[in-house]
Amino acid sequence: MIDQPLATLEINQENTEAWAKRFTIAITPSDFPEPNLRFEVLNDLSSSESKPVDINVQRAADSWFQKELLATLRSYIRNEIEGKEHRGFTMVSATATTEALVEALCKSMGLEPSSMHERKMTLIIPAGHQKLIDQINKQLKPSYPNLKILPADNMTSNQGAFAMLICDEGVEGKAKIGRFTMHNLVKVVSKGDETLGPAFMLAFPDYKLDIDHPEQIAVLTRI
Repeated sequence: MIDQPLATLEINQENTEAWAKRFTIAITPSDFPEPNLRFEVLNDLSSSESKPVDINVQRAADSWFQKELLATLRSYIRNEIEGKEHRGFTMVSATATTEALVEALCKSMGLEPSSMHERKMTLIIPAGHQKLIDQINKQLKPSYPNLKILPADNMTSNQGAFAMLICDEGVEGKAKIGRFTMHNLVKVVSKGDETLGPAFMLAFPDYKLDIDHPEQIAVLTRI
């Protein structure tokens, strides 16, 4: 049995990576009575304090947001590469140099090429691609010292692995890339169990991701 929520949490984007801050978070009522909640067990409440919500709970909620944001964004890009849908991401074939990826992002965002050298950017690449990391460190890092490399799992499509480059700094009039809309707040609840006793849990709502400015993400395909 799930008890009444002990508390609700808003996502704190200060605890997320710079690229994730490029997406706004919105809360909207659900079209149905109760979202399909997904639970994450945090700890045993058999000897809980009266106020179990602490910074670790907040970080768990923030981590969920970033993980789900990346997973959904990854699926959108995969579908575009495979021709299942078109959202307008800037695509660059890996047959070109990695430098071309930055140039393509610069052009699609309407920026001066010289401005990219000092801009903060995040390159999310398939985990385990050490050869690509070595290539990036050799070709890109000297010219773009504020580039951050972030390995991630499941960066693959039927055309091979892919990577995505996101400028961590917005452009006037196009500050945010998209909107992550949740149908409810994250809830802190207790769930009783006759055998294990009460458990302290987070309940995550359904959500959707809208991409408003896909040109602010450049995708390196066929790695």
